[in-house]
Amino acid sequence: MDAARLALARENAADMTRLLTKEDIAFLIQCLYERADAVRYPAFLLLKARSVIAEDVCPYWEEVAALLEDKNSYRRNIALWLIAENVRWAGTTAFKAVYPTYMARLQDEKFITVRQAIQAIPAWVPYAPALAEQTAQQLLDMPLTPYRDSQRPLILADRVAALMAINRLAPSERVRTFILDAITGGMLDSKRARAFKAELDGELGRKP
Repeated sequence: MDAARLALARENAADMTRLLTKEDIAFLIQCLYERADAVRYPAFLLLKARSVIAEDVCPYWEEVAALLEDKNSYRRNIALWLIAENVRWAGTTAFKAVYPTYMARLQDEKFITVRQAIQAIPAWVPYAPALAEQTAQQLLDMPLTPYRDSQRPLILADRVAALMAINRLAPSERVRTFILDAITGGMLDSKRARAFKAELDGELGRKP
């Protein structure tokens, strides 16, 4: 792996992911510390895609977890997704150790980091179901008041999507009520609200 080949990852991440070697992964992990987005972002794409199909990013679990508190918000965002995708390999016990730090990002100073933390929940919650109810509680209790009016529908939509993933694992009347209130409350755009409603109705239809 070199910088020239890495640049191809934006368009060919899926194909390149399957061919990564142990040495490539070590190189990509180091690329996460680069300032240049042209290097850092494709490295992240490859590591994220690799984490879905193989466990050879998981040995870097502790190093990636440390980035959850990095001063650079971009690295925090990267860490959120790489941790989320590697819970399947690391297991619930390992994730529980970093869970408080992960969930602290729901109060991150950067709006995009808060969104990334919420958006990544559906990736890890099926592999750590013991944390589903606790996570739902934190999502339900999140206030919207710290955010600008233009940001609130985005955060709300992220929360609804995460709560729907959690509700599939640990059904809760409070969660379902929150989702329905969000769908009908007028804050979500109509297209997103209809999509959530269709998904919720479909899940109810599949229940015996």
